[in-house]
Amino acid sequence: MKQYFAFLFLALTAFIFSGTAQSETVFQCPNLNTVEQVGSCPSKEEVKAQQERTCMNQRDEDARALLACDDFDTFYKRKAKALWALQMGGEEQLTYRPCVPEDQKPEKGEAVSMQVKAPDRFSWLFCTYSNKESLGIKVGKSCKLANGEDTMDCGPDGTACSAVCE
Repeated sequence: MKQYFAFLFLALTAFIFSGTAQSETVFQCPNLNTVEQVGSCPSKEEVKAQQERTCMNQRDEDARALLACDDFDTFYKRKAKALWALQMGGEEQLTYRPCVPEDQKPEKGEAVSMQVKAPDRFSWLFCTYSNKESLGIKVGKSCKLANGEDTMDCGPDGTACSAVCE
């Protein structure tokens, strides 16, 4: 009987500690060729309605300026975004990217640098590319750059930067 309880105690202890161990995931900046748009861009009429809803009751002039309430073109550039899917760390991640006309889409570029912001319960990974585009990806884990710094250089082929998340 003592052996049964000892076995049960060991099994429960192993079960409890196995639940507290978290696996690490390594994220690298995604290749822009694999990023794919999964949501549509809002129409100008939809953004105009959003501007009216957002700015209509805003009486504070500083807040109105921050929200670009007076200038539709600026408001449109800030708010017209589409949902995109990408693969990072073996997982599909979603992010928003600005809507631009097809003939103004940026050329593909190599990753130049990576940053981690708010390394707490979740993190934002920011990848900057050689074409001056950047992607911000929200990861539901606490992340740190592999080099331990705030910013990491991705090297000549764009693959040397990574974040370790748990």
